[in-house]
Parts: sequence; C-alpha cells; structure tokens
Amino acid sequence: MWDSESRKLRLIDWGLAEFYHPKTEYNVRVASRYFKGPELLVDFQEYDYSLDLWSFGCMFASMIFRKEPFFHGHDNYDQLVKITKVLGTDELYAYIDKYNIRLDPQYDELLGRYPRRNRTLIPCGRSRRPTLRRDEDLLCILLSFSAFLLTLLARFGNLPAILAT
Repeated sequence: MWDSESRKLRLIDWGLAEFYHPKTEYNVRVASRYFKGPELLVDFQEYDYSLDLWSFGCMFASMIFRKEPFFHGHDNYDQLVKITKVLGTDELYAYIDKYNIRLDPQYDELLGRYPRRNRTLIPCGRSRRPTLRRDEDLLCILLSFSAFLLTLLARFGNLPAILAT
C-alpha cells in the first residue's frame, strides 16, 4: 500500500495465501497480531476472505487515523479486548453466538462491557485530516465482526471504482 502523504510504501503479508472453501477448517495461527481478525482471536477455524478484508481494514484505518497499529493489543487476548472496545461487547457476543463459538474462559475477567462506538471508529479530531464519509463507510464494513465480502459488494457495488475515486 502506498501512503502518498507520508511517502511510505507498506509491504503487506498476512501470512496465508489460500483459496477458501466453505466449511473447511484452517489454521488460526496466521497473521500478525495487529492485523488478526476476530475469527482468529476466538479460534474460529472456518474463516473466509473476510479475514483478509479485516486485515486490510486495520491497515487502512492506521493510514487514515495515523494510529499505527490501529488496534494495539499486547497479546492475542488483549487484541480482542481492544477490538471490542471499538466494536462493542454486544456485537462480539452476537458474533460468537451466531457461529456457536466457545469463548476462552480467560476472557471472562478480561472483557468488560463496551458499547459500540458511534459511526466514526475514532473521532476525526485524532486525525490530521478530515476523513471522507466514503472512508468511514468502508471502515465500518471492513472492521466489523462479520465483514463478509458479499456485504461489502452489496453496499458499495463496484468496489474498485469506489477506491479509485
């Protein structure tokens, strides 16, 4: 990814080049912590391309809000707590209920009760430049507990055309 304002080129490798097949279990020990999707952090092995969209969303958010990494957990448990502080506890529990995921008992004492943050994930005041509504819309889809590709395409239609504008 190229950040033209800071003139930085970011080489990205999230650790798994794989075709995803429905109902197939994959290894959850992939990706760098700061870019790990929630499915990896709760040991859900039947993930799909939405995992890649999450990782892209983390990188995109760090560039927009100048916060690198965007979610900065000290370990995998803390990483999920950081994510939940933004996306909300109710959304996390809805996600794990939907997929019948058993949350590690260690989270019982780590997870508090957090509401989902408003439309913008981080107030624009933390950014040195205003964000575009289109950027915020895209981030809200990419950084969700279920950022499925079909949701993204249904919302934005022709994604390459939108990103190019």
